[in-house]
Amino acid sequence: MKPDKQIRHITIKVLTVIAVIILFYKPAISKNFLLEERANGIPIGRYLDYLEDKEHALSIQDVHDKKLEHLWHASQKDAPGFGFTKSAYWVRFTIENTTGHDTIFFLEQSYPLIDDLKIYVPERGAFRLIEVGDHRKFSKRPYDNRTFIIPLQLKSGELKTYYLRYNTQSSMNMVLRIWDPQSCEKTILQETRFLMLYYGIVLVMIIYNLFVYFFVRRIEYLYYVFFILFFLIFIMTQNGTAFQFLWPSFPWWANYFIPISLCLLVINALLFADRFMIVKKISPLFHWLANILIAVTALDLLLCLFMPYRFSMVSSAAITVVALLFGIMLGIRMSLSMLRTAYFFVIAWIIFLVGSLAYVLMTFGVFPSNFFTDWSIQIGSALQVILLAIALADRMNIMRTELKTLNENLEDKVTERTEELYSANEELKAMNVQLIDTRDQLWGEMQLAKKIQKVLLPQTPSLHGYEISAYMEPANEVGGDYYDILHVAGLDWIVIGDVSGHGVPAGLIMMMVQTSIHTAVNHNPSFPPSELLTLINRIIIENIKKLNEDKYMTLTVFAVIEKGKFQFSGLHQDIMIRRAETGMVDLLETSGMWLGIMDEIGDTLTNEILQINIGDTILLYTDGITEAWKKESLQDKRDPSTEMFGEEKLLEIFQKIGDKPVDEIKERILSEIKNGYTCNDDITMLIMRRLH
Repeated sequence: MKPDKQIRHITIKVLTVIAVIILFYKPAISKNFLLEERANGIPIGRYLDYLEDKEHALSIQDVHDKKLEHLWHASQKDAPGFGFTKSAYWVRFTIENTTGHDTIFFLEQSYPLIDDLKIYVPERGAFRLIEVGDHRKFSKRPYDNRTFIIPLQLKSGELKTYYLRYNTQSSMNMVLRIWDPQSCEKTILQETRFLMLYYGIVLVMIIYNLFVYFFVRRIEYLYYVFFILFFLIFIMTQNGTAFQFLWPSFPWWANYFIPISLCLLVINALLFADRFMIVKKISPLFHWLANILIAVTALDLLLCLFMPYRFSMVSSAAITVVALLFGIMLGIRMSLSMLRTAYFFVIAWIIFLVGSLAYVLMTFGVFPSNFFTDWSIQIGSALQVILLAIALADRMNIMRTELKTLNENLEDKVTERTEELYSANEELKAMNVQLIDTRDQLWGEMQLAKKIQKVLLPQTPSLHGYEISAYMEPANEVGGDYYDILHVAGLDWIVIGDVSGHGVPAGLIMMMVQTSIHTAVNHNPSFPPSELLTLINRIIIENIKKLNEDKYMTLTVFAVIEKGKFQFSGLHQDIMIRRAETGMVDLLETSGMWLGIMDEIGDTLTNEILQINIGDTILLYTDGITEAWKKESLQDKRDPSTEMFGEEKLLEIFQKIGDKPVDEIKERILSEIKNGYTCNDDITMLIMRRLH
């Protein structure tokens, strides 16, 4: 080969090697970070070198030694992340003070779920150690903040290399920023205001929907309240405020509760979605899948109490992702059924998913850090909570409209059904006409009206297999209390109720209800109690409106379905049952809706079962007993807790004498009331004891 060709050939090889080095060589040490006068949360991820310590065996002397220089890698991201890893990681970066004077700056690790973070500050040929992390009490932090902030100092023109050691069972996210003190404190103040606004929105939603639940007693509102509550706690665990404000002295619980809150969040979210969108009715398959996912999440919740944190966090996070995707698919499926509330649901979950995804991508350095990405999970969840609250309100409006439409469509059918009921029992219809005529003719004769009212009540109440004693005394000549025992076609019914107020209007409503119940039961003795109440409400509500009185009626209906077993429905006073075996009194709460308030009450009523054993005694009563006042009490200065007869006193008396004959129980209760109390309302009670 000629010398010139040989030189050319060697030159080409050298240039090729240089080009390869330029293209592929990555220096082990990143460039220095130049500290200027103002540092407004500057990310330093690209100024970092990192080293993986798989065996947790390296010390500061080891990583500072030049012998391990080949193990260091330069970071290419603003926020390096390594996911869930068992390794410890060392980080180093070099800062040069270019401000022209001695300065203090803040180093912030803004991802707060790091178990153990050690900062090695070079000083006089050695290293000063600063230790932070959520495995230490919050009070041990050098700066009081939800994230880890470490105040550091550099002299003018000084250059220092800092070393950090990360070790955590959570996701390994290195989100490091440099702040000047003024900018940091100003930003913390702004973040605090934003968080308070966010927490305020969520708390308002919790309180509002809790009040709605107590008013309408629809279980989806309670599921929604718990969903928001655990969602709020989970968000607080993620941004560090839960550790800062809720349990600063319990670092073990701060970590332990994260997967638990996540599981509780998923369970209540699925329960809410299933009930909110009527999934059981529209799509039994999705209802079944939702229940399976709820059961799996509940099992994971139990396992989280025993599994190591790393496994419980991974399992709960995986279930959450599955639940989130299932929720979106469920919303789409419900949307295909033209369910308007499903549109709100899908949009709300997509907004939250976008916000969460933006936050995760920012954490791993894919998206830049700005106001939206820093707070995207809070913004997304706040919009989600608001949209779901709007959806719940819209659901109520839809139900109200549907009920109105249903009432209009069924008006002719109700009229026809009412006519059939009246024609089926001519004798009872004649009695009703007679009562109406008597009411019109004897309006001014109150004593006669009182007598008629008492005649309509059972004179010798009896029920096969039971010992019964009953009492009814109106406050005025005519009262609004009502009890009844019906025997129709071999079936037995027990009724007790109370019209609000007393006097003639209350008495008229009581008689309307009694007549309607007799008519309905005689026409169809096998009515479920809830359907009977729904029908009675439809029949009498227009008559109540015609009286131009603001009246309603509490009413509970019992159907005897077999020996010692009652099916009951309707909202009235609590049912007291003294158990013969224990001598203790059980208090059974009734539920549903009053008669005369709403045109349609069917959705508010349920049929419940009451089991009575031989020797057990039932006490049914009206509030004229419990709302009696001590005779010496002053009307304008009465204290209900000490001067009202009350449910507790009645229960105490009943428990004490409940083994006596039922007539004696009745007389003892009346004696307690009449000897020391004044009654301003009608008094009614019905006492039954099962004999065999």
